[in-house]
Amino acid sequence: MHTRDTLIAIAKLYYIGNMNQSDIAELMRLSRPKVSRMLKDARAKKIVQFSITTPESHYENLQQRIESAFSLKKVLVAPSEPLPEKSKSGVCNLAANYFSSLVKDGCNIGIAWGSTTTGLIQHIPDRNMSDVQVYQLCAGLTSQNLFLDGHEATKQLARVLNAKHHVLNAPFIVNSGLMKNLLLQEPEIQKHFASFEQIDIAIVGMGSSDPAKSSTYMADYISLKESIELVEKGYTADIVGFRLHDDGSLADIPLNERVMSIGLETLKNVPDVIAIASGEDKVTSIIAAARGKYFNTLIIDEIAAIAIINKLGL
Repeated sequence: MHTRDTLIAIAKLYYIGNMNQSDIAELMRLSRPKVSRMLKDARAKKIVQFSITTPESHYENLQQRIESAFSLKKVLVAPSEPLPEKSKSGVCNLAANYFSSLVKDGCNIGIAWGSTTTGLIQHIPDRNMSDVQVYQLCAGLTSQNLFLDGHEATKQLARVLNAKHHVLNAPFIVNSGLMKNLLLQEPEIQKHFASFEQIDIAIVGMGSSDPAKSSTYMADYISLKESIELVEKGYTADIVGFRLHDDGSLADIPLNERVMSIGLETLKNVPDVIAIASGEDKVTSIIAAARGKYFNTLIIDEIAAIAIINKLGL
């Protein structure tokens, strides 16, 4: 563990002395990767703090360019922060405000589990709604990790809105397409999936291009090796558990036949689908899902917005 004085010295050399990391490593008798880690540590400990003046027009410009590129109903961009969790929190807060403006008495709401969708719930003020129903969009049995717990996310949102909740009692990924078809014939599950046709607002997250951050892997439905292979084969984009081609079409792979989740064509027909995501690693999924028209509202952070615009050459 390096002292605060050492972190300050490294930061001064890099940010004020304009030395590159290799030269600092040689001067300080450290490895270059260690210098890189120390610079990150200096930011985390707020030894180094950035202040970038950003006019409101900057965010409006990002929003308009992405809206136009995908013909979306709404795009909202939250400022990015040095710490990823703070950026995610900003996105969740922005999404919570937008969602709160949409929800009305008598609404049917669907929510997919994930760290961002669960985070959104924490920012919604308690509401005393009337005749609101909340449905779990993606199956998944309870988990010790809150953001992987589809049941708990559904119940939490229902509690905040004073609504009724409807959980989906099945694994997220089943053993085969045959098993999925058999489960869909169970009256309780059949009724739950039929209710998806009546949803007014759906809240969904986006899959990560990092195999180690894939929700399917983190929830122990596939191995890390399988997660890496999916990305290597080009099946990186992920929405509500389904893997997409870059053009937004559903990938013809066995995994997609085993996903217990709202169907993509059904999702398309939901009047308001709010996709929320934070970070550059969500960009592949955002672009593919936008091309597939699986959402009409996008709420992201600034880094994701900048990455989308540059990746598309907008």
